[in-house]
Amino acid sequence: MPGTADTPSADLRRELWNARVEADMRKRYFARMAQRAHVRDRVLRVAVFFTSSVTGVTAATDLGVGPEWFAFVTALLAAASFTLDFGAVATKHTGFAVAWSRIYQDTLDLWTESEQRVLAYHDVRAALRAIQRRIEPIDQQSIPYRVNTQVLTQCFEQAEAYAFAQ
Repeated sequence: MPGTADTPSADLRRELWNARVEADMRKRYFARMAQRAHVRDRVLRVAVFFTSSVTGVTAATDLGVGPEWFAFVTALLAAASFTLDFGAVATKHTGFAVAWSRIYQDTLDLWTESEQRVLAYHDVRAALRAIQRRIEPIDQQSIPYRVNTQVLTQCFEQAEAYAFAQ
């Protein structure tokens, strides 16, 4: 049930609050997932560098171990790096985090204006709907990526705690 023309209803305020917490949660989630993908990409690159270097050393000197084993491991690591493409995943997740950060900032600004009674019910509702329309393209782009529910839950708890602390 809508509030008066001058004030957002309790339901609209709750919907805006939930949108604010969700945007913060997703911003945190994608930033954390980008960081994880970046670290995994770096680990694979270092491992490929190490095993390829060892392959060269064992080929040039007699260490008692043939270079074939290290070459095989290098090939496996390079294939994993190519297949998993953690660098591209990190880039995509960073883009999602930036998009969610903008949405979070917009919901936070709308929340502040709503609480200061600067905007009427219909203005808050229209602004919230406009923000929500920006979410669908992000969700569609993020479909191919597996959701880590443990990280998502942690990010939700952090976002909620942060929102209540303000």
